[in-house]
Amino acid sequence: MFKNYQNLYPPIDLATFDQTAPTPMQGFDFIPGMNDGIFIGYYHDQHKLPLYYTDWRNEACSWHLTCSVYWGISPSPVTFLKGPDATRFLRDVFVNNVDKWEVGQQKHGITLTEDGNVATHGISLKTGEDEYELWWHAPYIDYLFSLKDYDAVCESGVKFTIQMSGPNSEKIIEEAAGETIADIAYVHFRESHIAGHTVRILRFGMTGNLGFEIQGEVDDMLDIYKKIIEVGNKCGICEIGFHCYCMNHNEGGYPNASEHFMSASITDEGFLAWQRKIFENDYNSAFEGGGFEGQLESFDFCGTADDLSIESYYYNPIELGLGYCINWKHDFRGKQALLDYKASGHTRSIVTLEWNVEDIIDVYRSQWNLDEEPYFPIDDMSYTPPKYTEKLVAPLMKCPKYKVFKGDKEVGVAFMHTHSPYYRRIIQLAVIDDDQREIGNELEVLFGEKGARCKRIRAKVEKFPYNKHHERTGYSL
Repeated sequence: MFKNYQNLYPPIDLATFDQTAPTPMQGFDFIPGMNDGIFIGYYHDQHKLPLYYTDWRNEACSWHLTCSVYWGISPSPVTFLKGPDATRFLRDVFVNNVDKWEVGQQKHGITLTEDGNVATHGISLKTGEDEYELWWHAPYIDYLFSLKDYDAVCESGVKFTIQMSGPNSEKIIEEAAGETIADIAYVHFRESHIAGHTVRILRFGMTGNLGFEIQGEVDDMLDIYKKIIEVGNKCGICEIGFHCYCMNHNEGGYPNASEHFMSASITDEGFLAWQRKIFENDYNSAFEGGGFEGQLESFDFCGTADDLSIESYYYNPIELGLGYCINWKHDFRGKQALLDYKASGHTRSIVTLEWNVEDIIDVYRSQWNLDEEPYFPIDDMSYTPPKYTEKLVAPLMKCPKYKVFKGDKEVGVAFMHTHSPYYRRIIQLAVIDDDQREIGNELEVLFGEKGARCKRIRAKVEKFPYNKHHERTGYSL
Protein backbone atom coordinates (compact mmCIF):
# COMPACT_ATOMS: atom_id res chain seq x y z
CA MET A 1 0.00 0.00 0.00
CA PHE A 2 2.84 2.37 0.84
CA LYS A 3 5.50 1.06 -1.53
CA ASN A 4 5.26 4.21 -3.62
CA TYR A 5 6.36 6.25 -0.61
CA GLN A 6 8.99 4.03 0.95
CA ASN A 7 11.80 4.85 -1.46
CA LEU A 8 11.02 8.51 -1.96
CA TYR A 9 13.14 9.84 0.90
CA PRO A 10 16.23 11.10 -0.93
CA PRO A 11 19.46 11.24 1.07
CA ILE A 12 19.84 14.67 2.64
CA ASP A 13 22.81 16.62 1.32
CA LEU A 14 25.00 17.45 4.31
CA ALA A 15 26.81 20.13 2.30
CA THR A 16 23.73 22.36 2.52
CA PHE A 17 24.32 22.70 6.25
CA ASP A 18 27.62 24.47 5.59
CA GLN A 19 25.91 27.24 3.64
CA THR A 20 24.38 30.37 5.07
CA ALA A 21 20.63 30.03 5.53
CA PRO A 22 18.41 32.82 4.16
CA THR A 23 17.65 34.26 7.61
CA PRO A 24 18.95 33.03 10.96
CA MET A 25 16.55 32.18 13.75
CA GLN A 26 16.73 34.08 16.97
CA GLY A 27 19.50 32.46 19.02
CA PHE A 28 21.08 30.77 16.01
CA ASP A 29 23.77 31.86 13.58
CA PHE A 30 22.49 29.17 11.24
CA ILE A 31 19.29 27.24 10.68
CA PRO A 32 19.21 23.81 9.01
CA GLY A 33 16.83 24.90 6.29
CA MET A 34 16.77 25.19 2.51
CA ASN A 35 18.31 27.80 0.27
CA ASP A 36 14.99 28.18 -1.48
CA GLY A 37 11.52 26.76 -1.14
CA ILE A 38 8.31 27.53 0.67
CA PHE A 39 8.78 29.00 4.11
CA ILE A 40 6.59 30.14 6.94
CA GLY A 41 8.02 33.07 8.88
CA TYR A 42 7.27 35.04 12.02
CA TYR A 43 8.25 38.38 13.53
CA HIS A 44 10.89 40.23 11.57
CA ASP A 45 11.93 36.93 9.98
CA GLN A 46 13.39 35.89 13.33
CA HIS A 47 11.91 32.43 13.00
CA LYS A 48 11.83 31.00 9.49
CA LEU A 49 10.56 27.47 8.90
CA PRO A 50 10.23 25.34 5.77
CA LEU A 51 6.63 24.30 5.19
CA TYR A 52 7.91 21.14 3.54
CA TYR A 53 11.15 19.79 2.11
CA THR A 54 10.16 17.20 -0.50
CA ASP A 55 6.45 16.38 -0.50
CA TRP A 56 4.23 16.60 2.56
CA ARG A 57 2.69 13.20 1.81
CA ASN A 58 6.09 11.54 1.97
CA GLU A 59 6.94 13.46 5.10
CA ALA A 60 3.66 12.46 6.77
CA CYS A 61 4.41 8.77 6.17
CA SER A 62 7.97 8.95 7.50
CA TRP A 63 7.10 8.67 11.18
CA HIS A 64 5.20 5.47 10.39
CA LEU A 65 7.65 3.88 7.96
CA THR A 66 11.17 5.10 8.70
CA CYS A 67 12.03 8.14 10.82
CA SER A 68 10.99 11.78 10.80
CA VAL A 69 13.16 14.58 12.16
CA TYR A 70 11.98 18.08 13.06
CA TRP A 71 14.00 20.96 14.46
CA GLY A 72 11.35 23.69 14.06
CA ILE A 73 10.61 24.34 17.73
CA SER A 74 14.25 25.27 18.28
CA PRO A 75 15.34 27.33 20.00
CA SER A 76 12.85 26.54 22.76
CA PRO A 77 12.32 28.78 25.80
CA VAL A 78 13.42 26.95 28.93
CA THR A 79 13.02 28.02 32.55
CA PHE A 80 15.63 26.78 35.01
CA LEU A 81 14.22 26.39 38.51
CA LYS A 82 16.47 25.47 41.43
CA GLY A 83 16.40 25.76 45.21
CA PRO A 84 14.80 24.43 48.42
CA ASP A 85 11.39 25.90 47.49
CA ALA A 86 11.42 24.82 43.84
CA THR A 87 9.00 21.95 44.45
CA ARG A 88 6.77 24.12 46.64
CA PHE A 89 6.49 26.67 43.84
CA LEU A 90 5.52 24.03 41.28
CA ARG A 91 3.00 22.60 43.75
CA ASP A 92 1.39 26.07 43.86
CA VAL A 93 1.16 26.59 40.10
CA PHE A 94 1.14 23.18 38.35
CA VAL A 95 -1.99 21.02 38.22
CA ASN A 96 0.33 18.00 38.34
CA ASN A 97 1.42 15.85 41.25
CA VAL A 98 4.92 17.20 41.76
CA ASP A 99 5.58 15.19 44.93
CA LYS A 100 5.69 11.91 43.00
CA TRP A 101 8.37 12.96 40.54
CA GLU A 102 11.67 11.15 40.27
CA VAL A 103 14.89 12.61 38.92
CA GLY A 104 15.15 11.74 35.23
CA GLN A 105 11.39 11.81 34.67
CA GLN A 106 9.33 14.17 32.51
CA LYS A 107 5.82 15.42 33.21
CA HIS A 108 3.36 17.30 31.01
CA GLY A 109 3.41 20.40 33.18
CA ILE A 110 0.31 22.62 33.02
CA THR A 111 -0.38 26.04 34.50
CA LEU A 112 -3.81 27.67 34.55
CA THR A 113 -5.28 31.11 34.87
CA GLU A 114 -7.57 31.69 37.83
CA ASP A 115 -10.60 30.91 35.63
CA GLY A 116 -9.25 27.42 34.95
CA ASN A 117 -8.08 27.80 31.35
CA VAL A 118 -4.70 26.56 30.16
CA ALA A 119 -2.09 29.30 30.35
CA THR A 120 0.98 27.20 29.53
CA HIS A 121 1.78 23.55 28.98
CA GLY A 122 4.96 21.81 28.02
CA ILE A 123 7.46 19.17 28.97
CA SER A 124 8.85 19.67 32.45
CA LEU A 125 11.93 17.76 33.57
CA LYS A 126 13.24 16.97 37.02
CA THR A 127 16.99 17.22 36.51
CA GLY A 128 18.07 16.91 40.16
CA GLU A 129 16.82 17.19 43.71
CA ASP A 130 14.98 20.53 43.83
CA GLU A 131 16.08 21.21 40.22
CA TYR A 132 13.80 21.45 37.19
CA GLU A 133 13.75 22.53 33.57
CA LEU A 134 10.37 23.84 32.38
CA TRP A 135 10.03 24.01 28.59
CA TRP A 136 7.65 26.46 26.90
CA HIS A 137 6.36 27.94 30.14
CA ALA A 138 8.20 31.27 29.91
CA PRO A 139 7.41 34.06 30.48
CA TYR A 140 4.21 33.20 32.37
CA ILE A 141 6.05 30.93 34.78
CA ASP A 142 8.44 33.79 35.62
CA TYR A 143 5.44 36.00 36.43
CA LEU A 144 3.92 33.33 38.70
CA PHE A 145 7.26 32.98 40.49
CA SER A 146 7.21 36.72 41.22
CA LEU A 147 3.89 36.55 43.11
CA LYS A 148 5.36 35.03 46.30
CA ASP A 149 8.71 34.82 48.04
CA TYR A 150 10.35 31.47 47.31
CA ASP A 151 13.76 30.26 48.41
CA ALA A 152 14.69 29.35 44.86
CA VAL A 153 16.12 30.78 41.65
CA CYS A 154 14.00 31.00 38.50
CA GLU A 155 15.79 31.99 35.30
CA SER A 156 14.80 31.58 31.65
CA GLY A 157 16.96 30.89 28.61
CA VAL A 158 16.87 28.82 25.43
CA LYS A 159 17.96 25.36 24.31
CA PHE A 160 17.54 23.34 21.14
CA THR A 161 15.38 20.27 20.72
CA ILE A 162 15.37 17.85 17.79
CA GLN A 163 12.27 15.66 17.56
CA MET A 164 12.52 12.20 15.99
CA SER A 165 9.74 9.63 15.50
CA GLY A 166 9.34 6.32 13.73
CA PRO A 167 10.49 2.69 13.83
CA ASN A 168 14.09 3.59 12.88
CA SER A 169 14.46 6.45 15.35
CA GLU A 170 15.98 4.39 18.15
CA LYS A 171 18.71 2.73 16.05
CA ILE A 172 19.62 6.06 14.40
CA ILE A 173 20.13 7.71 17.78
CA GLU A 174 22.02 4.69 19.12
CA GLU A 175 24.49 4.77 16.25
CA ALA A 176 24.89 8.54 16.52
CA ALA A 177 25.45 8.30 20.28
CA GLY A 178 27.51 5.12 20.16
CA GLU A 179 25.48 3.44 22.91
CA THR A 180 22.18 1.73 23.54
CA ILE A 181 19.24 3.84 24.69
CA ALA A 182 16.86 0.95 25.33
CA ASP A 183 17.13 1.62 29.06
CA ILE A 184 15.28 4.95 28.73
CA ALA A 185 11.66 4.37 29.75
CA TYR A 186 8.76 6.33 28.27
CA VAL A 187 8.69 9.96 29.56
CA HIS A 188 12.16 9.50 31.07
CA PHE A 189 15.52 10.91 29.96
CA ARG A 190 19.22 10.72 30.55
CA GLU A 191 22.47 12.28 29.39
CA SER A 192 24.43 11.05 26.38
CA HIS A 193 26.88 12.39 23.79
CA ILE A 194 26.55 13.00 20.05
CA ALA A 195 29.24 14.51 17.81
CA GLY A 196 31.37 15.27 20.85
CA HIS A 197 28.67 17.27 22.60
CA THR A 198 26.66 16.51 25.72
CA VAL A 199 22.98 15.99 24.98
CA ARG A 200 19.87 14.85 26.80
CA ILE A 201 17.82 12.06 25.20
CA LEU A 202 14.15 11.95 26.13
CA ARG A 203 11.84 9.10 25.14
CA PHE A 204 8.77 10.99 24.04
CA GLY A 205 7.13 12.14 20.82
CA MET A 206 4.15 13.93 19.29
CA THR A 207 3.20 11.53 16.50
CA GLY A 208 2.02 8.57 18.56
CA ASN A 209 4.86 6.36 17.28
CA LEU A 210 8.13 5.44 18.97
CA GLY A 211 9.72 8.84 19.49
CA PHE A 212 12.57 10.77 21.08
CA GLU A 213 13.71 14.31 21.65
CA ILE A 214 17.36 15.29 21.70
CA GLN A 215 18.06 18.42 23.71
CA GLY A 216 21.14 20.52 24.25
CA GLU A 217 22.90 23.85 24.01
CA VAL A 218 22.02 25.99 21.01
CA ASP A 219 25.64 26.41 19.92
CA ASP A 220 26.01 22.64 19.60
CA MET A 221 22.90 21.97 17.53
CA LEU A 222 24.35 22.09 14.03
CA ASP A 223 27.08 19.50 14.73
CA ILE A 224 24.54 17.19 16.37
CA TYR A 225 21.95 17.65 13.62
CA LYS A 226 24.53 16.87 10.92
CA LYS A 227 25.56 13.67 12.73
CA ILE A 228 21.95 12.53 13.02
CA ILE A 229 21.35 13.17 9.32
CA GLU A 230 24.59 11.42 8.34
CA VAL A 231 23.56 8.29 10.24
CA GLY A 232 19.89 8.62 9.38
CA ASN A 233 20.48 8.73 5.62
CA LYS A 234 21.18 4.99 5.80
CA CYS A 235 17.77 4.43 7.42
CA GLY A 236 15.49 6.65 5.34
CA ILE A 237 15.42 9.63 7.68
CA CYS A 238 13.11 12.39 6.44
CA GLU A 239 13.08 16.05 7.45
CA ILE A 240 9.53 17.28 7.96
CA GLY A 241 8.30 20.84 7.63
CA PHE A 242 5.86 22.90 9.61
CA HIS A 243 2.85 21.54 7.72
CA CYS A 244 3.51 17.98 8.89
CA TYR A 245 4.33 19.13 12.40
CA CYS A 246 0.72 20.29 12.66
CA MET A 247 -0.51 17.02 11.15
CA ASN A 248 1.29 14.71 13.55
CA HIS A 249 -0.34 16.36 16.56
CA ASN A 250 -3.72 15.30 15.20
CA GLU A 251 -2.61 11.70 14.66
CA GLY A 252 -0.80 11.48 17.97
CA GLY A 253 -3.57 13.11 20.00
CA TYR A 254 -1.66 16.10 21.36
CA PRO A 255 -3.72 19.31 21.34
CA ASN A 256 -1.28 22.15 21.07
CA ALA A 257 -1.32 25.86 21.86
CA SER A 258 -1.45 27.96 18.67
CA GLU A 259 -2.74 24.98 16.70
CA HIS A 260 -5.86 23.79 18.53
CA PHE A 261 -6.25 26.39 21.25
CA MET A 262 -4.63 29.59 22.48
CA SER A 263 -2.87 30.43 25.71
CA ALA A 264 -5.25 32.15 28.12
CA SER A 265 -2.33 33.95 29.76
CA ILE A 266 -3.09 37.13 27.84
CA THR A 267 -6.31 37.57 29.81
CA ASP A 268 -4.38 37.66 33.07
CA GLU A 269 -4.21 41.39 33.82
CA GLY A 270 -1.54 40.85 36.45
CA PHE A 271 0.64 39.08 33.91
CA LEU A 272 0.16 41.82 31.34
CA ALA A 273 1.06 44.52 33.85
CA TRP A 274 4.14 42.53 34.89
CA GLN A 275 5.22 42.19 31.25
CA ARG A 276 4.89 45.90 30.62
CA LYS A 277 6.93 46.67 33.71
CA ILE A 278 9.65 44.10 33.09
CA PHE A 279 10.00 44.31 29.32
CA GLU A 280 8.67 47.82 28.66
CA ASN A 281 6.84 46.60 25.55
CA ASP A 282 10.04 45.66 23.78
CA TYR A 283 10.00 43.15 20.92
CA ASN A 284 7.39 40.53 21.77
CA SER A 285 8.32 36.89 21.48
CA ALA A 286 8.01 33.69 23.44
CA PHE A 287 11.67 34.11 24.33
CA GLU A 288 11.62 37.73 25.55
CA GLY A 289 8.43 37.99 27.48
CA GLY A 290 5.83 38.86 24.86
CA GLY A 291 4.27 35.42 24.63
CA PHE A 292 1.13 35.17 22.54
CA GLU A 293 -0.05 38.72 23.19
CA GLY A 294 2.40 40.22 20.72
CA GLN A 295 1.95 37.47 18.12
CA LEU A 296 -1.78 37.61 17.46
CA GLU A 297 -1.14 39.16 14.05
CA SER A 298 0.44 35.83 13.10
CA PHE A 299 -2.84 33.90 13.45
CA ASP A 300 -5.80 33.56 11.12
CA PHE A 301 -8.87 32.83 13.26
CA CYS A 302 -11.36 31.42 10.77
CA GLY A 303 -14.05 28.80 10.25
CA THR A 304 -17.81 28.53 10.78
CA ALA A 305 -18.08 29.09 14.53
CA ASP A 306 -20.17 32.09 15.56
CA ASP A 307 -17.48 33.36 17.91
CA LEU A 308 -13.96 33.59 16.50
CA SER A 309 -12.59 35.93 19.13
CA ILE A 310 -9.32 35.04 20.81
CA GLU A 311 -11.22 34.36 24.05
CA SER A 312 -13.23 31.61 22.34
CA TYR A 313 -9.99 29.66 21.82
CA TYR A 314 -9.35 29.22 25.56
CA TYR A 315 -10.00 25.77 27.01
CA ASN A 316 -9.49 24.05 30.32
CA PRO A 317 -7.34 20.90 30.61
CA ILE A 318 -10.37 18.62 31.07
CA GLU A 319 -11.78 19.74 27.72
CA LEU A 320 -8.41 19.17 26.07
CA GLY A 321 -8.05 15.59 27.32
CA LEU A 322 -5.38 16.55 29.83
CA GLY A 323 -7.40 15.73 32.91
CA TYR A 324 -5.10 12.79 33.62
CA CYS A 325 -2.40 15.30 34.52
CA ILE A 326 -4.45 16.82 37.35
CA ASN A 327 -3.75 15.94 40.96
CA TRP A 328 -6.93 16.96 42.80
CA LYS A 329 -5.38 16.38 46.22
CA HIS A 330 -3.56 19.70 46.32
CA ASP A 331 -4.44 23.34 45.82
CA PHE A 332 -3.33 24.96 42.61
CA ARG A 333 -4.10 28.09 40.67
CA GLY A 334 -7.46 27.66 38.89
CA LYS A 335 -8.58 24.58 40.84
CA GLN A 336 -11.91 26.02 42.02
CA ALA A 337 -12.84 26.99 38.46
CA LEU A 338 -12.25 23.39 37.35
CA LEU A 339 -14.32 22.02 40.22
CA ASP A 340 -17.16 24.38 39.24
CA TYR A 341 -16.85 23.20 35.63
CA LYS A 342 -17.07 19.53 36.65
CA ALA A 343 -20.18 20.28 38.70
CA SER A 344 -21.87 22.32 35.97
CA GLY A 345 -23.68 19.38 34.39
CA HIS A 346 -22.46 20.35 30.91
CA THR A 347 -18.94 19.18 30.23
CA ARG A 348 -17.04 18.61 27.03
CA SER A 349 -13.86 16.76 26.14
CA ILE A 350 -11.69 16.04 23.15
CA VAL A 351 -12.17 13.34 20.51
CA THR A 352 -10.89 12.51 17.04
CA LEU A 353 -13.33 12.95 14.17
CA GLU A 354 -12.89 10.98 10.93
CA TRP A 355 -14.53 12.54 7.87
CA ASN A 356 -16.87 10.67 5.55
CA VAL A 357 -15.04 9.90 2.28
CA GLU A 358 -18.08 10.49 0.04
CA ASP A 359 -18.58 13.95 1.52
CA ILE A 360 -14.90 14.76 0.95
CA ILE A 361 -15.24 13.69 -2.69
CA ASP A 362 -18.35 15.87 -3.02
CA VAL A 363 -16.38 18.93 -1.92
CA TYR A 364 -13.72 18.20 -4.55
CA ARG A 365 -16.36 17.43 -7.18
CA SER A 366 -17.94 20.84 -6.70
CA GLN A 367 -14.70 22.53 -7.76
CA TRP A 368 -15.26 21.21 -11.31
CA ASN A 369 -19.01 21.63 -11.62
CA LEU A 370 -19.77 24.73 -13.69
CA ASP A 371 -23.44 24.67 -12.69
CA GLU A 372 -22.95 25.35 -8.99
CA GLU A 373 -20.88 27.43 -6.62
CA PRO A 374 -18.00 25.32 -5.33
CA TYR A 375 -17.73 24.47 -1.67
CA PHE A 376 -14.92 25.99 0.32
CA PRO A 377 -11.89 23.94 -0.82
CA ILE A 378 -10.16 21.32 1.30
CA ASP A 379 -6.59 22.41 0.69
CA ASP A 380 -5.30 20.82 3.89
CA MET A 381 -2.61 23.37 4.55
CA SER A 382 -1.70 24.87 7.89
CA TYR A 383 -1.16 28.41 6.67
CA THR A 384 -2.97 31.14 4.75
CA PRO A 385 -1.60 33.72 2.28
CA PRO A 386 0.63 36.48 3.66
CA LYS A 387 -0.78 39.43 5.53
CA TYR A 388 1.42 42.50 5.56
CA THR A 389 1.66 44.61 8.69
CA GLU A 390 4.33 46.74 10.30
CA LYS A 391 5.67 43.76 12.19
CA LEU A 392 4.86 40.82 10.00
CA VAL A 393 5.50 39.80 6.41
CA ALA A 394 4.68 36.12 6.46
CA PRO A 395 2.05 33.46 5.92
CA LEU A 396 -0.34 33.15 8.82
CA MET A 397 -0.88 30.20 11.13
CA LYS A 398 -4.34 28.92 10.26
CA CYS A 399 -6.55 28.44 13.34
CA PRO A 400 -9.98 27.25 12.13
CA LYS A 401 -12.89 26.41 14.37
CA TYR A 402 -15.91 24.61 12.91
CA LYS A 403 -19.36 23.97 14.35
CA VAL A 404 -20.18 20.33 15.13
CA PHE A 405 -23.78 19.11 15.01
CA LYS A 406 -25.83 16.11 16.03
CA GLY A 407 -28.89 16.60 13.89
CA ASP A 408 -30.02 20.17 14.51
CA LYS A 409 -28.23 20.46 17.86
CA GLU A 410 -24.81 22.09 18.06
CA VAL A 411 -22.67 19.83 20.25
CA GLY A 412 -19.14 21.19 19.99
CA VAL A 413 -16.35 22.65 17.91
CA ALA A 414 -13.74 21.03 15.66
CA PHE A 415 -10.25 22.30 14.92
CA MET A 416 -7.76 22.09 12.06
CA HIS A 417 -8.42 19.12 9.76
CA THR A 418 -5.49 17.13 8.39
CA HIS A 419 -5.18 14.63 5.59
CA SER A 420 -3.33 11.54 6.82
CA PRO A 421 -1.81 9.84 3.76
CA TYR A 422 -0.82 6.86 5.91
CA TYR A 423 -4.36 6.13 7.07
CA ARG A 424 -5.86 7.68 3.91
CA ARG A 425 -8.38 9.66 5.91
CA ILE A 426 -9.06 13.25 6.88
CA ILE A 427 -9.11 13.60 10.65
CA GLN A 428 -9.39 16.43 13.15
CA LEU A 429 -9.56 16.97 16.87
CA ALA A 430 -12.80 18.31 18.33
CA VAL A 431 -14.14 19.29 21.75
CA ILE A 432 -17.69 17.96 22.00
CA ASP A 433 -20.38 17.30 24.61
CA ASP A 434 -19.52 14.28 26.73
CA ASP A 435 -22.79 12.52 25.87
CA GLN A 436 -21.68 12.46 22.19
CA ARG A 437 -18.24 10.87 22.71
CA GLU A 438 -19.15 7.26 21.98
CA ILE A 439 -16.86 5.80 19.31
CA GLY A 440 -18.76 5.36 16.05
CA ASN A 441 -21.23 8.17 16.79
CA GLU A 442 -21.90 10.03 13.53
CA LEU A 443 -21.86 13.81 13.75
CA GLU A 444 -21.60 16.58 11.17
CA VAL A 445 -18.90 19.23 10.85
CA LEU A 446 -19.93 22.49 9.21
CA PHE A 447 -16.82 22.93 7.07
CA GLY A 448 -15.88 26.19 5.37
CA GLU A 449 -15.42 29.83 6.17
CA LYS A 450 -17.79 32.74 6.47
CA GLY A 451 -18.64 34.24 3.09
CA ALA A 452 -18.02 30.96 1.26
CA ARG A 453 -20.24 27.99 0.48
CA CYS A 454 -20.02 25.65 3.46
CA LYS A 455 -20.88 21.97 3.70
CA ARG A 456 -21.97 19.71 6.49
CA ILE A 457 -19.51 16.84 6.38
CA ARG A 458 -20.42 13.63 8.15
CA ALA A 459 -17.75 12.81 10.72
CA LYS A 460 -17.51 9.68 12.86
CA VAL A 461 -16.18 9.80 16.40
CA GLU A 462 -12.97 7.77 16.50
CA LYS A 463 -10.50 6.78 19.19
CA PHE A 464 -8.33 9.45 20.76
CA PRO A 465 -5.46 9.36 20.04
CA TYR A 466 -6.10 8.22 16.49
CA ASN A 467 -2.73 6.60 15.83
CA LYS A 468 -3.14 2.85 16.13
CA HIS A 469 0.46 2.34 17.28
CA HIS A 470 0.51 4.74 20.19
CA GLU A 471 3.90 5.10 21.82
CA ARG A 472 2.80 4.32 25.38
CA THR A 473 2.30 0.69 24.39
CA GLY A 474 5.09 -1.41 25.86
CA TYR A 475 6.77 1.43 27.72
CA SER A 476 6.74 2.30 31.39
CA LEU A 477 4.73 5.32 32.55
